[in-house]
Amino acid sequence: MRFKIETFLFNALMFTLPWIGLGIVKTLTGVDTGAGFQVSYFLAALLLVLNIKKVFKKSYARILVSAIIILGAGLFIQPGIVDYSSALSRYFKQFIQLLIMIGITMIPFFYYRKTGSSCFNWLAYGLLFQFGYSILQTMAFNGWLPWFDYLEMIFTSNPSILSGSEELVIGSTMSGIPRIRGTACEPLLLGNYLVMVVPWLIIQPWRRSIRFTLLAIGVLMLMLTWSRGAWLGAAAAAMTALVLLKHARILPRISFKSFLPVLGIAIPVLVLVSFIAPIETLYARLLQTFDTTDWSNLTRLYSMQAAWRAFLLSPVVGIGWGQFAFHFDILVDPLGLQSQFTWPVVNNFPLKILAETGLFGFGLFVFGLAKVVQKTFLRLTHDSRNSQLQIVVASSSFAGVFVQMLTFSQYNVPHIWVALGLLLVLLYRGEQ
Repeated sequence: MRFKIETFLFNALMFTLPWIGLGIVKTLTGVDTGAGFQVSYFLAALLLVLNIKKVFKKSYARILVSAIIILGAGLFIQPGIVDYSSALSRYFKQFIQLLIMIGITMIPFFYYRKTGSSCFNWLAYGLLFQFGYSILQTMAFNGWLPWFDYLEMIFTSNPSILSGSEELVIGSTMSGIPRIRGTACEPLLLGNYLVMVVPWLIIQPWRRSIRFTLLAIGVLMLMLTWSRGAWLGAAAAAMTALVLLKHARILPRISFKSFLPVLGIAIPVLVLVSFIAPIETLYARLLQTFDTTDWSNLTRLYSMQAAWRAFLLSPVVGIGWGQFAFHFDILVDPLGLQSQFTWPVVNNFPLKILAETGLFGFGLFVFGLAKVVQKTFLRLTHDSRNSQLQIVVASSSFAGVFVQMLTFSQYNVPHIWVALGLLLVLLYRGEQ
């Protein structure tokens, strides 16, 4: 019975990964606690409790103490921008949030081998749910579903996730073209989820027609988020897959026949996109990346400017985990004060780590990534073909998600950490 409950909870976690806009407490009680307790957090908590003995090993206790010191050292070395009670409150909230994400990373170690490919069935069901919800979202954008606003109130009830970017802006002009957001509320976050999911669809033991249909849906949705960061992540995922396939010597021969599946997905997707927006809109959106007057770009640039200056304040240990917003106003150029919401974020996850934990924390972060890369190439050299393909897919999935995080630093998104967990469980399979 326990195994069935755990399997159900893990599959439910995979299905609801993008439901990050739904705040359970706010929906059930109407009270905004500010905690942003998502569906995935609840499921992850249950799964971790069921494996509590594995979670709290002696070695983990030492890691926890070390993390508290590394992430918080900057709080005590740098002059306080705000009173210590506010700084410590913010630090511990962000630290607990990071612990939750690390806990989610551990979950695939407990359940991936037990569930096998069935968990990816639920990942596919989750993708289809997002597709259906996005169709309703687009219809509501055109004023056809007035009742949809009530459904959106539920799926945008998480106070820690912003709901916006409903319409594509080209330059300073509203285009009238909707941006799909799904239950992730933000197009860039839905795009990030799609970058994580789509690679896994390629190797599942389903009929080819089912795989092609799901891939076409995933790529179409990715296009219609109009998120340049997600497109960049998808390109990084594809390049990672090509490099690793070549290293593993399983790269298929390049021929016209090998391009047919790509064309079979790309052509219908572009045709469907052209029904929603002229193809030149796609070109204009890409060119917008280099527009130095575009506020979507400036928001990110000004936040990164302030983060770099925060790093220079305390290059060794940083300014303290979660403290960036307290420093933003006094570090950014005056024009940049118009670029952020009420709580500024770095908009670049590695730069956030550098600014808030300094060279010490950033060095550990880079060391961890280097170990993952080293282990990936080592596994690809010695593993079987089936294992190699799984590692290539897991690596490209995580690489795409990670590269997109160069344009945002909202790390409390569960699918990012599930992607990392799936990669790690494959790399360290048999070594736990």
